[in-house]
Amino acid sequence: MPSEETLGKRLDDVWGELDFGGVWYNRKQRRVAEEMVAKFRSPDPTATWSDRRTAPG
Repeated sequence: MPSEETLGKRLDDVWGELDFGGVWYNRKQRRVAEEMVAKFRSPDPTATWSDRRTAPG
């Protein structure tokens, strides 16, 4: 399984190709995508991207 870092880099690579319309909606969808990656990678299905990025260790 790819690491969270690898998945995050891939998201960065393709994000500019996606068109969500407004800037605010783009940011919202990015947060949703990041949370989905964190949940996919986490043994804790309630974890969010920001939880995982700020967790110690």
